[in-house]
Amino acid sequence: MRRDYRLYELSEGEFEELVVKICINWLGEGVTPFAPGRDGGRDGKFNGKAECFPSANMPLEGQVVLQAKHVAVFDKSCSDKDFERLLKKEHAKIKRLAKKGLCDHYLVFTNRRYTGGADEKLIASLMALGVKRAHIIGVERLNAALDDMQHIREWLPNRKDPIPFRFEPDDLIEVIGAVHDYADGSALSAVNSARDFEKLKLREEKNKINGLSDEYYNQIIVSNSFPHFARIDHFLKNPRNTQVAALYHDSADELKQKILAARAEFATFDNVFAFLIEEIQKRRAALKGRRRMISVMLHYMYANCDIGSKKLPSTTQTGKTSSQGEGTSYKKLVCALFDLALLKVYEDVGFFHFVYHDGIFEALDDRKKLALLEVVREQTSTKKMQYIMTLIASDLPRIEEKSPPTFAPDEIILRLHDDGADGRLFKMAEF
Repeated sequence: MRRDYRLYELSEGEFEELVVKICINWLGEGVTPFAPGRDGGRDGKFNGKAECFPSANMPLEGQVVLQAKHVAVFDKSCSDKDFERLLKKEHAKIKRLAKKGLCDHYLVFTNRRYTGGADEKLIASLMALGVKRAHIIGVERLNAALDDMQHIREWLPNRKDPIPFRFEPDDLIEVIGAVHDYADGSALSAVNSARDFEKLKLREEKNKINGLSDEYYNQIIVSNSFPHFARIDHFLKNPRNTQVAALYHDSADELKQKILAARAEFATFDNVFAFLIEEIQKRRAALKGRRRMISVMLHYMYANCDIGSKKLPSTTQTGKTSSQGEGTSYKKLVCALFDLALLKVYEDVGFFHFVYHDGIFEALDDRKKLALLEVVREQTSTKKMQYIMTLIASDLPRIEEKSPPTFAPDEIILRLHDDGADGRLFKMAEF
């Protein structure tokens, strides 16, 4: 079985160094390491006849430009749209270099999974820029190369890491600093809404799923960190703090995926928190006077379902758990968007002109909820379809106190509750 060298754990600089080392073996000693160009990009170069790439019988010859596209998560693919966008940003430069005779061959190295369908499309777009040959080298090919190159394999920075995983805390440290400055070093405002207390009740099931002890949750998160959550929430929702909020979500996404990949390394989620706090505190200079906010921010991520699992992992026939169940909420979102797209295509012909979605907001990020609502409102504004959505109040996206409510009064057709027969659909007593 092919080994996985966890290349997502490398930094961008380390990944570039890895690519150079592999290229010296494949192309030759003349490989020039990655360096910033005039356009701000970073390219590696080689000029001459390659040693053995793509094969010893038919090696590349001429001017070769190298690009490294690293991603800090483990489950990305070359077929992802963001990878296509990354390559498109390079098109103008490649075309210019090819025209000047400085790019006969273009090689892209990435730690994403290689997909044949995406490769065919992306290679065609690169070849159209004037290069003779273009290659995309994915994580499978890189792992295979490392299997054969012991000296590079032993060089890998994460090979002897005693820690379960590595991550770059810079973005999170910036968020911590911004939130700390916003609080001005004073006590943050306490919980002040019924919704916040409702979130506390919902945590019991999540704690069991993630293996977080009652002692840690009650004595540390609830007692020490929870009183700060309302102020953090207010800060991240403020439109003036959009850039900081983007850094927060990027950090949370990286941590969520890396925790998921290495969860078996920790006995409990208490240990996950301890590991993260210790790793971030290593940046003492950047965190001077702000270190108390580290645990608060991580606990907020957990309570806000930005890290940690929301459901039990699915179980295979062998009894081993897998992460196959992750991402259900986003699959559901994709299905809902497909429904809307289908109705849009057939809105002027004899076809169904209504759609009903139940629980579509469940477990979605608030930004995704608001974006979906925007799409729904835009599509229904033509009056060519009827859209019905049912949801529970706790799934409503959280908004600023002075912002308009999520739904206008004329958008709400029926409200149901459990306080009496009047709140039930058929006005019936309990049975």
